[in-house]
Amino acid sequence: MRERRIAVEGLSGEEPVRVLFIVGCGRSGSTILDTVLGNHAAIESVGEACHLAEKAWLSEDTYCACGKLGRECDFWAEVRRCWNRRVGEVDIADYVAMIRQIEPRLLWLPKLTRQLDHRDPRHLEYARLTANLLAAIRDASGCDLVVDSSKRASRALALSMVEGVELYLVHMVRDCRGVAWSSKKQFQKDEKAGISKDDQGKKVARSAIIWNVANVVSAWLRRYLPADRSIRLRYEDFASRPEVELGRIGELVGIDLGPLAAAVTSGKPMGLGHTIAGNRIRMSGSVRLKPDIEWTEKLTLREQAACWAASGWLMAPYGYRWRAAASPAAAHRRAA
Repeated sequence: MRERRIAVEGLSGEEPVRVLFIVGCGRSGSTILDTVLGNHAAIESVGEACHLAEKAWLSEDTYCACGKLGRECDFWAEVRRCWNRRVGEVDIADYVAMIRQIEPRLLWLPKLTRQLDHRDPRHLEYARLTANLLAAIRDASGCDLVVDSSKRASRALALSMVEGVELYLVHMVRDCRGVAWSSKKQFQKDEKAGISKDDQGKKVARSAIIWNVANVVSAWLRRYLPADRSIRLRYEDFASRPEVELGRIGELVGIDLGPLAAAVTSGKPMGLGHTIAGNRIRMSGSVRLKPDIEWTEKLTLREQAACWAASGWLMAPYGYRWRAAASPAAAHRRAA
């Protein structure tokens, strides 16, 4: 753990911007959690904010969850006005290039820390623009807390070092086999359906390696932050007992999520607000929380074994077990 040390223009002299950051491996349920939290009146969820500038202001064919093109969405237009008031006119293409340069590298967090510590101009400008963009979302929404489900540990690390950002972290974990099954699916580009590019799917072995790296780095990031600023959350627990897990998140950020938990538990559909980037479910109009164990029937036994061989050493400490791989329906089908 370390103290924040970077003061950036635009955030001094005001209340810190409170950010709940969801970190972890892709396909772990972060969009569902982000969506559920965004249904609280004090919380604004925007999906993967790492893609926000590109999707809302550069792309000509990306749709917001509200149904409008990002460039035509009134909410994102207001966010940009608020952002420009804070930092001046922004070269969006250059900012997107900064993000692509700085954020995707999972294994270089110590180097990123040094570059920010040493006040590297490019990295300081990235930190200034990113922190103020989240503050602009707060300004435009009027909400107390902004949820960023970008999942990138490098982004969370940079934000944690900025004076004026109050960062809370949820390390979201899902059974590696569920992630592998979700990552294996193939999709064709369909912007209206929330699919921004053709996806040929990933092989199970590759998904397991990505899962390992993302979760190890996320665990390291938790140790970097104060102990009372982060929790680990299993997707399976969130889906089966949302009242308990939302209670933990509410305690973390100091917001009463009891009424929201009651609505989720009763099966009430959750609205998707203005999510501009994330899982394709963001374009579904609304979602209901439910367990997703399709992988227990869809992944072959060999594929499940490959996941366990590659990732069981890390899955076991998270509470996952090999015996959970075989559902009664899957076992019956194999016997038949």
